[in-house]
Amino acid sequence: MPLQSTWHRSRGPREMDILSPLLLYTHERSRTDLRSPLLPEPPRGGSERSHRSHRPSVESRWPIVAARIGRPDASDAWLDDLKGQHKTIYDCTSVENGSFGWTFARNFLTANTGPIYQLKDTDLNVIVCVRHSATVFGFNDEMWAKYKLGESQKVSEGGVPAVKNPHANLANDLAKRGVIVAVCGMATTRIARTVASSAGVTAADVESDLKANLVTPTARVVAAGVVVTNRAQEKGFTYTYVG
Repeated sequence: MPLQSTWHRSRGPREMDILSPLLLYTHERSRTDLRSPLLPEPPRGGSERSHRSHRPSVESRWPIVAARIGRPDASDAWLDDLKGQHKTIYDCTSVENGSFGWTFARNFLTANTGPIYQLKDTDLNVIVCVRHSATVFGFNDEMWAKYKLGESQKVSEGGVPAVKNPHANLANDLAKRGVIVAVCGMATTRIARTVASSAGVTAADVESDLKANLVTPTARVVAAGVVVTNRAQEKGFTYTYVG
């Protein structure tokens, strides 16, 4: 069917500026993916396979439209591996309330595996995201002592700066049950810059050290907390703002 159909003519110029590239892109994808008879004949002296190998990809010809439609990002692939029946993410942003992320995660597991629902931990996927000021809780006790994170990030215990991660024990207990900690990469960079001068090392060295010493063995650094909370919801996770 010709692309310039009655459907196209019924729409205004502004709308068609947006829709035409999308329709052409989709049309080209269908031709390529289905190996339609509409594909041009290979040039003389060359096989169809060699002709295909030299044909520009649809994505290269329509990069903006391809980006609008979206392509799976390898950085988010780990979320695709979480296939539990019930999936949720807790968004922790502050020093004052960040610990509740693990409290809520524990309650979620306890209620779902209790006598009412009788599920197993493997039926559930839980992410505790620590971002903004709560990012400091994403690192292990060694980092807290080495870089005096309690002092620089204003985390107190008993009225004095904390010398270790106050939530590390609970975080590791829950990690054994499958809870994953997602640590904001952007805030990690900020923390590294903050403590680098007093530690007498470069910010890059501190950042590498922090990323290698997360609070649990299954914790992971993500591009940004605001991104992983978005991607998780796109992939079927429910969302709870912890604060």
